[in-house]
Amino acid sequence: MNTIDELTPEENQLFEKVPTDGSNAGNISLRRMLGWDESKYWPVRDSLYAKGKIGLVRCRGGAIRRISTVTIQPQPPQPAPAPGAPSEKPKVESDHYADLEQALREQWARSMGFENFLVQVTAQQGRRDTGGAWTRPDLIVVNVSNYRYVPGRQLDLISFEVKLVVEADVKAVYEALAHTRAATSAYLVLIGEGVCPQEELDEIKTEAAKHGVGLIAIKEATKFDDWVFLLEPRSTMPDAASLEEFIETQLTDENKRKVSLWVK
Repeated sequence: MNTIDELTPEENQLFEKVPTDGSNAGNISLRRMLGWDESKYWPVRDSLYAKGKIGLVRCRGGAIRRISTVTIQPQPPQPAPAPGAPSEKPKVESDHYADLEQALREQWARSMGFENFLVQVTAQQGRRDTGGAWTRPDLIVVNVSNYRYVPGRQLDLISFEVKLVVEADVKAVYEALAHTRAATSAYLVLIGEGVCPQEELDEIKTEAAKHGVGLIAIKEATKFDDWVFLLEPRSTMPDAASLEEFIETQLTDENKRKVSLWVK
């Protein structure tokens, strides 16, 4: 069914102004383009969000972007390697960490309007005690915001749980959810080539939406423009002690010093 056919005339007007390439459109700019006041704009925007047509983007002034309804498809069959040629080793989850870290730092954080932020791979810490099972995300982003009118500084700790799309199941949602004990929001990232059975993907999306876990589908971490943001996460309010403990146990000494300077 055509997405536009499911919307009211006002929802169509707003939806048509949102870029089709998945990039962000600011709330203020959209209101100006449409000539709407706040009393008209916000109910229409909220209705589009409730229908799952747009995602909300946290940035100055706020923004929205289209939500893609994408099923990750398998690649076409590749020719068999020549006899005696070395076969390419399939990528494992950790093979994607470095590229994800770079894309989060150089592109995603910029798209979110972050200024004082850091990105760290937290999965590869050996046997060092960091709090037990499901307490260590694969990657984290820490951002400290300083607002003009709101007193104090806001610290956001965003976690990313990474799973190969061919291995993902609904348990991954609960693993990402467990990180909200200390994280202010959590994403589940399905990455790599291959296919996730539609029934499994539907269950993952349903549970992620129910629990406020963000969901991103990525084929190649280096191609940020092709990332598919299926769900945006819901912000949480972890207690200060849990957040403090997480920073103390998970971050490198250098990153702890950065956070300490930003929050002063």
